[in-house]
Amino acid sequence: MSNSLSKGFFIGLISPIIAFIIYVGFYKNLDILETIIYLYKVKKLSHVVSLSLISNLPLFFLYLRFKNYNQSRGIILSMFFYAVIIILLKFII
Repeated sequence: MSNSLSKGFFIGLISPIIAFIIYVGFYKNLDILETIIYLYKVKKLSHVVSLSLISNLPLFFLYLRFKNYNQSRGIILSMFFYAVIIILLKFII
């Protein structure tokens, strides 16, 4: 992978994690680990993970706007990675 593609992939992986932490911090009064366990028990963890991927959308369009196509491709690649995780959470685990 080229340097800018890997940078976009890393940004695409970190952005939903930050969005999830913000969600837990503002809307839940639980610890992050307790929130993950609770969402897993009520079978809503895949929903929250997929909603946290919305945070990649402005980054994707920002990189497209500044013609950083490899970084925007890296963000899309990270979203495919998250898609596999969501499918595993939803149907297998």
